[in-house]
Amino acid sequence: MDIFKLLTSLSDHFRSKITPRDPEVKKAAEETRKNELVVNGTHLAIAERIFNYFDFVALNIRPSDYNVQETPSETLRLRSGNCRSKSFLLASMLEVEGYKTQITLAGNHMAIRVFVPIEGGWGKVREMDYALRNYIAKRYGYGMGIDRELHEQGISILLDPTLSRIPGEVVAGKLFKLVFDIDEKRVLNTDGELIARLDTS
Repeated sequence: MDIFKLLTSLSDHFRSKITPRDPEVKKAAEETRKNELVVNGTHLAIAERIFNYFDFVALNIRPSDYNVQETPSETLRLRSGNCRSKSFLLASMLEVEGYKTQITLAGNHMAIRVFVPIEGGWGKVREMDYALRNYIAKRYGYGMGIDRELHEQGISILLDPTLSRIPGEVVAGKLFKLVFDIDEKRVLNTDGELIARLDTS
C-alpha cells in the first residue's frame, strides 16, 4: 500500500470513530455541561467547557493497555480506554459543541487538537490566548503550559486525554509528527505544512 492510500485509509478510519451524533456521547456532553460555572459566551466560558470535557475523559476513563479502539459509546460504557479510544471520545464530545477537531499522532500515541474560532482578528485572538493561559494556570497550577497555535481566525489547542493533570504540555506537543485534518481531507506536519491532500475528487 502506498503512503497516500495508507494516510487516506487512516483518515477514513479516524472519521468513523468520531461520533458526535451518538446519543450516549451527547448525553455525556450534556451531563458535563451541568457543572459549568462561568457565564456563557465569554472567553472563560469557552475555556471552561473545553477543559471540563478534557477532565471528564482524562479523569473518568481509566487507562487501558488493550490495543483495541472502542467507539466513544463503548468507551463510555466500559469507563476505560487507550489513548486512541480516549481521543476519539474527547473529539466526539467537542464536536457535539461544533468545535473542529484534528487527530495527532506520535508513533503509536494519539491525542487531538481542537480549534477555537475567534472573530475580530489578531487582537481578539491574543485576548483569548491571554485568558486561556491564565485559566490553565489557575485550573492546573501556575507554570503549567499548553501546546497551542495562534491563527488569525482562532486558536488550536493540543489535548492529550491520557494525561490526568496537564492537558498538553508544550514539550509534549513537539513529539506529535502528523496532524490529520479529517474534514479538510489533508495531513499536516506539526508546523502546519501540508504533507498530503487526501481529496481525490
